[in-house]
Amino acid sequence: APRAATPAEPAADPDAALSAAECRERGNARYKAGAYEEAERWYARGTAAAETDADKALVLCNRSAARLMLGRAAEAAEDAQLAAKLDPDSAKAFARAGKCLLQLGQLTEARIALTRALDLAPDNGPAAADLQTVKVAASMHDDVRRLRSEGRHAEALRALRVLSTDYCPKSPALRLEELETLVDAGRHEEVLSQATQLLRERPDSSDALALRGRCLLGAGQVDSALKHANEAVRLDPDHAKGKALRAEVKGLVAAKEAGNEAFHARDYARAVELYGDALARSKGVPTMRATLHVNRAAARSKLGQLEEAVADCDAALALDARSIKAALRRASCRLDQGHYEKAISDYDLASEMAEDEETESKIRGLKRQARLAKLKSERKDLYKVLEVDQAASSADIKKAYRKMALRHHPDKNAGTAEEVAKAESMFKEVGDAYAILSDPDKRRRYDEGADLEEELDGGGHSHSHMDPEMFNMFQSFMGGGMPGGVPRGGRRGRGGPRYPYGGYDYDF
Repeated sequence: APRAATPAEPAADPDAALSAAECRERGNARYKAGAYEEAERWYARGTAAAETDADKALVLCNRSAARLMLGRAAEAAEDAQLAAKLDPDSAKAFARAGKCLLQLGQLTEARIALTRALDLAPDNGPAAADLQTVKVAASMHDDVRRLRSEGRHAEALRALRVLSTDYCPKSPALRLEELETLVDAGRHEEVLSQATQLLRERPDSSDALALRGRCLLGAGQVDSALKHANEAVRLDPDHAKGKALRAEVKGLVAAKEAGNEAFHARDYARAVELYGDALARSKGVPTMRATLHVNRAAARSKLGQLEEAVADCDAALALDARSIKAALRRASCRLDQGHYEKAISDYDLASEMAEDEETESKIRGLKRQARLAKLKSERKDLYKVLEVDQAASSADIKKAYRKMALRHHPDKNAGTAEEVAKAESMFKEVGDAYAILSDPDKRRRYDEGADLEEELDGGGHSHSHMDPEMFNMFQSFMGGGMPGGVPRGGRRGRGGPRYPYGGYDYDF
């Protein structure tokens, strides 16, 4: 039988035995053609084929250039730094490393590398130009730090964007610093999504954890902020930003809780002081500051410091325009101040912030009470008419009535027609006041503003007449009239107008 054909040996790869120099030449050709990925592959083969450190360093410099063109500055820097380590006399390796480090924003390292390159090759023009660029970038970064320390966040952001766009386009540190500056400017919500993306890209980055923690703290999520700070420090026990954030959160929580404890213990003056301490600690945490201002407003209102309490509420709303607690607290303070229209406006503001019908219904009830208080303030105060306190007993009211009725009785107030008319008007007011305050049911309705409630509901005022029993009591007290006798139907007083003692209508 014929023998089976022997399988043909696979054709040998003619490029398999290429030297490092040949691989480098082919990579250079692809690089010049703009095919940087192909060039990188040839340079990778060249590094594998290199027999000496000097040869490998040369190919690594070329691969560094290809990777830099592919936007992979960090890998490019690694190649160049390894090349400089393999060949410490390679000016090209140090120059390439300096260029990569500049793009990464590692300005100190870039300066060192480029200075070494110029030491080895003083006539290296590109390295000299890069070194000058590094110096300009470093000066700009110093300006950024100064602007941030002065709180000039907008200017710092502009400088950072120029620095990261024109000088260090591959710098994760500058990207992080830009986000931190936005947080310093109070733009926590804007940064939060970017910080989250950064953490997805670098899940083990203490910097990313600390940044997102700061955003969460600014949004008032204190517990989550503390967790991020703790994780940042766990990953890097010496991480300064993580440690600072952890201390800040713990200090804030402790100061706020101390204020709350003083408030609940009714030590309102101490609570005001402690909330002030907490505010001093929370300059970069607007949501927390808004809460602290509202808490301090509550303590100040308890002390009767209503103007200061309103100012705290104003500050809270400036920090958090959706703070319903600030709007309600300010309304309460303004109500106590007698600024009824402003209080009603604040209740309207709070109503717009309400997120559910139950809350809105409660606010409507508070607004109604404010409107009722306004109407009460505009009506005559019957207690003031009788010169008694609102807590006066029935006996006190009766005694006050006798005193005031005697003082303003027309027979006791002779004079000009104007004086007599004034006395008669006051006497009428005294009678009106007593007619209501001497009757328990009418007094209760007056105190509750029942008639005003009807007005709020669109009804009219209730009306009543002078109580005959009240008139009889007064007549008895006066002994049936002043000396000379007083007819029941009234009298003429020295040319004054006739004053009807009984049977007249008064509105209440």
